[in-house]
Amino acid sequence: MLVIRLTRFGKKKQPFYRIVVADRRAPVLGKYIDKIGHYNPIKTPPELFVIKEKAEKWLKQGAQPSDTVWNLFVSAGILKDKIITQSKKQKKHKKETDKQPKIEVKAEENQEKPSESSLEKTSEA
Repeated sequence: MLVIRLTRFGKKKQPFYRIVVADRRAPVLGKYIDKIGHYNPIKTPPELFVIKEKAEKWLKQGAQPSDTVWNLFVSAGILKDKIITQSKKQKKHKKETDKQPKIEVKAEENQEKPSESSLEKTSEA
């Protein structure tokens, strides 16, 4: 599955991003199929350059943009949907201890009660 995502470049505290099309399983800084633009958030106002034809081509072929790229495409006018404010990913909630079996202690009715003579022996000692 193809994904459109940002790849970070630049020095420390001076980020510069390329907008690339890559396989979802590929590492973020690894190989990519096509470069379709760049984004520089340091400049005022932030600089966004996208080759619109390439972006539309990859979107038609089924490439899924990341949340940030989606928002950048909306601001560039490539997509006409709303900006995503919440992540699509759901947080993992801790499940109740389903893995550990519940141990129930039941008193058996047929247990022998200690005799009085054994109690006397233990108290004398």
